[in-house]
Amino acid sequence: MKHISLFALLLTFSLNVLAQAEREGVYGGIGLGVMSINYGNADNPTNASLQLGYHFNDHWAAELQYTDSLSDGKVTVQSGYYSSSVDVSIQTMAAYAVYRSPGQVYFKGRAGVLQEKVLGASDSGLSVGLGLGFKIADSAAIELDATLIEQDVNYFSASLNFGF
Repeated sequence: MKHISLFALLLTFSLNVLAQAEREGVYGGIGLGVMSINYGNADNPTNASLQLGYHFNDHWAAELQYTDSLSDGKVTVQSGYYSSSVDVSIQTMAAYAVYRSPGQVYFKGRAGVLQEKVLGASDSGLSVGLGLGFKIADSAAIELDATLIEQDVNYFSASLNFGF
């Protein structure tokens, strides 16, 4: 009886490892979204994104993301009696640890470090995001994300990811 229990435990462990191995591997994606600037009457830039990641198992992944503005936003700066409009583009490069819950429709959370470039000035810091994903095939998914870029900038995006 002891051998049967040990065999069942080993079989269960092996099947679990095999199931996780199915999801291991590289994935990439493209996305489109809005950098929402929380400053006065800012006109938000539209950004495109590229993702490259590695699934360690069904749930955990490491992901690199690059975004750049396709169209600039505008921010009106008031100084005394004068105001001027400034074009704003935002470029980011980030590295995230990503968690995806199980299921055809899944929850996504991510946290990592980010470097941003706004109006030629660079800054870096922590970044977090939440999202919802929809598996459309075994190796393809659509994801909707909200990501904190900095205190007054959020990136709301939709992306299409493919596993290789």
